[in-house]
Amino acid sequence: MFGNQLLYLLGIYYTNANIASIFQPAIPVWTALLAIIVRIEPFPDFRTLRGWGKCLGILLAATGAIVMTIEKKSGQAADHGGSNSSSNIQFLGYIFLLGNTLSMSVYVLLQKKFIFDKQDSCWKTKPVNVTAWSYLFGAMFMGLASLYYVNRPEKFTYFPKEEIYPILYAIFIASGLCYLLISWCNMQISASLVTATWPLQVLFCAILSYFVLGEVLKTLEYLGGVLIVVGLMVVVWSKFEEEKRKKEEEEDSMNNSYGYVKVSQYDDFVPEGRAEEKGGVN
Repeated sequence: MFGNQLLYLLGIYYTNANIASIFQPAIPVWTALLAIIVRIEPFPDFRTLRGWGKCLGILLAATGAIVMTIEKKSGQAADHGGSNSSSNIQFLGYIFLLGNTLSMSVYVLLQKKFIFDKQDSCWKTKPVNVTAWSYLFGAMFMGLASLYYVNRPEKFTYFPKEEIYPILYAIFIASGLCYLLISWCNMQISASLVTATWPLQVLFCAILSYFVLGEVLKTLEYLGGVLIVVGLMVVVWSKFEEEKRKKEEEEDSMNNSYGYVKVSQYDDFVPEGRAEEKGGVN
């Protein structure tokens, strides 16, 4: 959590909000790839439609989010306090944003592998505790990172009144509540499906901008929104088919398995279904 938030702040500082938004749809892609590499989730079966659906759905949603973001007006270059925004500076920002997306993917996967998928984990059914402890250590390390400005006390005391409400919203809703919901969803469904919803941020941002700020949506933004919705529908369908197949396999395994019992001390083990028949003959 610490790496995710710190690298995002550094990334948006050295680039701009528009570029930072373009990187965010990469989170579900990293999550799906890493989940397969570390064997948290099985490799997609490309012999079936659901195997292709999962991969293509994630890519469609990510592509739609990127299309919508690129169509937005380019954000103003960040003010670096006198430093130039050269290509080297921007490249450094790209590295930070890449680390931000990877950190978020690793955070979700670590939760899934070592907490929610672990049978003997005492926190397996406690997403609130998981989020609270994650936030505790994340806040501690962020506090240590803020010591970089220890010689500039105005950084800690400057709070314009118009920024108080956005800061409170960012702390309690966009950060605390969202991470809690991520943990709860991660407990219920697969990690790749949790992060597959990330591109919806761009879609909801465009919709709210239309109703609240009066911004007119452009053709590419409509197209991007359609790609996001279709992509997520395909991912959900693929996951539903996968769970349905697993359930059918478990039922077939139960129906085809036999229990073995011993009729008497002089007999061998025989299938349970034939025990009554053998007992009747004796």
